[in-house]
Amino acid sequence: MDVTYDNSKYIASFDVGAYDAELGDKLAFIYLVKMKFDGEEVFAGVSANKEFKSLLVHLQFNDFTVLSNVKALCQRNLDGEGRVKSDYKGALDAADPGRRGSGALKERAKMNRLL
Repeated sequence: MDVTYDNSKYIASFDVGAYDAELGDKLAFIYLVKMKFDGEEVFAGVSANKEFKSLLVHLQFNDFTVLSNVKALCQRNLDGEGRVKSDYKGALDAADPGRRGSGALKERAKMNRLL
């Protein structure tokens, strides 16, 4: 998963491979960030070409301080390849029991396609 930030608009953008073996954990992490920092989902969609398909989620936050806290959480709990660190996976289950929230996020993303 790749995470990028737009400091001027207070947006964190998450890009996850649609066929990633850890897709469920990564979407649950995005959902946790959204809930923990009161983020607004400004876009959820699918980007696809002949070689690769990914889910894109853009979350907007209230101000730069909140976005800085989001960055810190991502740096602490994602490894260098964008995987959720094993010691943080318990928090995913607590934030999204049964993974209903992250499942709904996936469905919303699948409805919006970028070509």
